[in-house]
Amino acid sequence: MKIVALIEDGQGHLHLLASRSPDLVRRDLSARTGTATLLWCAVPPEGVGANIIVAEATQRLGANGPAALAMVPADRIMAVLIALCITEPRRRARWRGLRQWRRGIAQWFRQTRRHRLGAGQSDSLRV
Repeated sequence: MKIVALIEDGQGHLHLLASRSPDLVRRDLSARTGTATLLWCAVPPEGVGANIIVAEATQRLGANGPAALAMVPADRIMAVLIALCITEPRRRARWRGLRQWRRGIAQWFRQTRRHRLGAGQSDSLRV
C-alpha cells in the first residue's frame, strides 16, 4: 500500500508523491539536497489509490509538473490533500449512511401502506 506524502527538500522544492516508504524518499532527498522535511503524509481512503490522490491533487492545484508545484504554497497543497484524504471521504460516508436510512424509511412506508389501505377502501387508492 502506498502513502501520499508531501516533502520539502533543502532547496525549497516541494515533492508530492505516492510511496511505500515516504521516510526513505525523504532520506534520499536529504542526501542529495542537504536537508528534507516530511510536511504531510496520509494513507489514502479505502478503495482509492495513492497515485489517484496525487493525480487529483495536482489537477486541483493546476500544477502540471514539479516547477508548477513549486509555485503553489505548501499550505494550499496540504489543504487539498486534507480534503481528498480526510474530509471528502467522511462526507461521502455520511451521505451514504443518510441515503440508506432514507431508503429504509421509504421501504417501511411502502410496506405499511398495504396495511393502511385495507379492504374497505376503494380500489382507486390501491397501488
